[in-house]
Amino acid sequence: MKALFNSKKLENQIDQFLDAVSQGLIVFVSGIKSYFDEDKSDFEHYLKEIGKLEAEADKLRRQIENDL
Repeated sequence: MKALFNSKKLENQIDQFLDAVSQGLIVFVSGIKSYFDEDKSDFEHYLKEIGKLEAEADKLRRQIENDL
C-alpha cells in the first residue's frame, strides 16, 4: 500500500514539475517579446517571474530525485 502512495505522490510531483516548466516557457516567450518590443518594465517583470518558476522547478526536481 505504501508503494502505491509513493507512486501517486511521485506522479503528482512530476506533474507539478512539468507545469512549472511549461509556465516558465510561456513566461520566457513573453519576456522575449517584451525585450524585442523594448518594453523594459514588462521584461523585468517576466525576468523575475522566470526566476521564481525556476526556483520552484529546482525544488520539485530535488524532491523527485530524493523520492526516487
